[in-house]
Amino acid sequence: MVDLRRAIEMEKAARLIWEEAWKWFEAGKTTAEQLPIWSANWMKAQLKLVKAKSDIITAYQDHLIRMQTMKEVTDRRFDAGATSEQQHQIGIYYVLEAEIWLEEAKAGAVGAAEAGAGQSTPAKDGGDAGKERSADGGVKK
Repeated sequence: MVDLRRAIEMEKAARLIWEEAWKWFEAGKTTAEQLPIWSANWMKAQLKLVKAKSDIITAYQDHLIRMQTMKEVTDRRFDAGATSEQQHQIGIYYVLEAEIWLEEAKAGAVGAAEAGAGQSTPAKDGGDAGKERSADGGVKK
């Protein structure tokens, strides 16, 4: 059973961290690395507070929108020569990940998003089913 008080505090903390990180990123004072982590943490906290499928889908959609917005900024900066290829690829990667998570949520699949960005996730492929994956996608022993 979810401790509602803690879940509400988690959601608030993750949202505030995301908002602060976004301000610094938007102002060009930090890079994109922290944004996907805190967006996913915010989404995970929201998921602890909802039960209706429509609310679950909304949490995943909101995460995707945040990642798309981050990617738009990294794309503009990269095109202007103001950021690295790494930052550009971070935007691409995390939008693709958020799209997959949303598709899985719509299909009712339990999967990657529950572990969140940068953390271990359940493997979904044949020979590695049931094994955990590390953040880089490798199978943990």
